[in-house]
Amino acid sequence: FFSIGLLKPSFTYETRTMIHQPVDTVFADFTNSMKILKWIPGLEGIAWISGNQNEPGSRWMFVMKINGKKYEMTQTLKTFKVNQEFSFNTQCNMFSNDVTVAFVPQGQNTEVVSTSRMTGLNLFWRAGLFLNQSFLKEQDQKMYDQFKGMVESDH
Repeated sequence: FFSIGLLKPSFTYETRTMIHQPVDTVFADFTNSMKILKWIPGLEGIAWISGNQNEPGSRWMFVMKINGKKYEMTQTLKTFKVNQEFSFNTQCNMFSNDVTVAFVPQGQNTEVVSTSRMTGLNLFWRAGLFLNQSFLKEQDQKMYDQFKGMVESDH
């Protein structure tokens, strides 16, 4: 089990979601902190730590409740390109996750492409996360599908 963590300290996966709204609408909803609780399952709250909203280097605390247990995760914004890209790092005591979300215009629709690079912070979490990568990808796809539903129903 632990040898997996030595051989595979990190892995990458991608999700794609087509949203039937223009890119400016999709990006605005994605970056709207007032709407985020509607589409991230288990998110109970967000607290500002430092920096300015939508400015690279800004940091936020996300409080998640997963299977009845609370987790705190720090999110640091890496890239903010209006209507193009939003990238960030999420870190907690178990993992670090670098995520790049691209917003690709497709006429009046927008394809949201999320690429995650997950790294466990010790051998146990490296192995455990690697063995559960298909579940993690499924959870991300459900989250982006929920985002799609919110965007399409709000506009």
